[in-house]
Amino acid sequence: MRLAEVRRQGDDGSSCASSRMLGKEQVEPGEDPASEHSGQHPSLEPQLLCPECGSSRLKKNGLRYLKDDSSVQRWTCKDCKDDSRFSEKRSERPSVPIKENSDWSLKGENHIHGGRQVCVALARGTKNLAETEPPKSGLAGATMLSDAKIEFADQLKRDGYTQSTINACLYYLDLMERKDVNILNPEQVKGFIANQKWQNHSKATVVVYYGIFAKAMHVQWNPPRYRYEQKVPFVPLDREVNDLIAGCGRKMAVFLRLLSETGMRAGEALRLTWRDFDFEKPSVAVNDPEKGSLSRELPISLALKAMVNSLPKKDDLVFAASMNSMQSNFRRQRNRLAEKLKNPRLKQISFHTLRHFFATMLYAKDQNIIKVQQRLGHKNLNNTQIYTHLVDFKAEEYEVQIAETAEEAKKLGEAGFEHYDTIDRQHLYRKRK
Repeated sequence: MRLAEVRRQGDDGSSCASSRMLGKEQVEPGEDPASEHSGQHPSLEPQLLCPECGSSRLKKNGLRYLKDDSSVQRWTCKDCKDDSRFSEKRSERPSVPIKENSDWSLKGENHIHGGRQVCVALARGTKNLAETEPPKSGLAGATMLSDAKIEFADQLKRDGYTQSTINACLYYLDLMERKDVNILNPEQVKGFIANQKWQNHSKATVVVYYGIFAKAMHVQWNPPRYRYEQKVPFVPLDREVNDLIAGCGRKMAVFLRLLSETGMRAGEALRLTWRDFDFEKPSVAVNDPEKGSLSRELPISLALKAMVNSLPKKDDLVFAASMNSMQSNFRRQRNRLAEKLKNPRLKQISFHTLRHFFATMLYAKDQNIIKVQQRLGHKNLNNTQIYTHLVDFKAEEYEVQIAETAEEAKKLGEAGFEHYDTIDRQHLYRKRK
């Protein structure tokens, strides 16, 4: 079947002949393809802008494949610090007039660019797209509209939700839609969550995130109940944490040392600016805590102070990276070290594992649960009580060193040893094995 002519409706309702079909141009023999449109049409490249900041400084970031086997271009904004990524709308694809009497054949519906229509009178058996039912507005389509996503995210920001919570909400909504779940139908959402092979605490988390969406979109939601079973967190050994830090690159090593030495969350660490560090004390202030925790000032060692100062100061943020990039980079280095050191336990370590490690070691040292609560920023002591059940150290599991000079004491302190006694003017230092 041959298509005699393809037409596209203009904004003013008039139709114009198209000069491109199936991604190829129809050119007469001996005619200069470039001269056909010269001086008649503006630039064919669409002016795309970042939906977050409005910048036009964009770079291509792969393709997004749709259910009809077609694809759209994905873009990343160079000016957004959170690596904002969005997909090109079909209506934004460039379209130019095409000559009449084209000899190109129409092989399938995927060969028609989005935003164009086929004239019924000119092609037998084709369907006039103008007569079809327009897509439903809102978020009920097969894929969430970018504008609706932005509107929903803005609403959550106005309600005081953190960026990590907003990203998690959007992630699970996209996951449901990829599984053909109507996210405006609460019963379908319940069925989807119930059929997943997730643990109960994961299902409970998704229920909470969907509840946020339902409230913002005025959807009636009676959440299902999933019993949350508190599990004992994995706590690595001190030498395993040291092996991990020593085997990572400079920036990742500083990040891991900061988490293991202060107990702050990874998201809190990524928000740190250079103004949050007081290198005279030395200490670091958590002024932008997560999950409703308390702001707090945490002491840091001289060794960590030196490591932080070794980082380049090219940005207000100390680490200047997104959570996704840090996590993927960490997993790659961690797994490589686990294979190299023949220690599969390293693969169980995550950013949050180091928070458990810090709290456990701090309680083992002082047996002061209030101090642990303050360092972690917990408002409720019940959240801290779990660490009292994780400590089972024996007295003989210490490594002891003696320092006779100030230089020796400094080196032991930087290595993680703590002074606990003085005998005959000799200072005793110890560190748990």
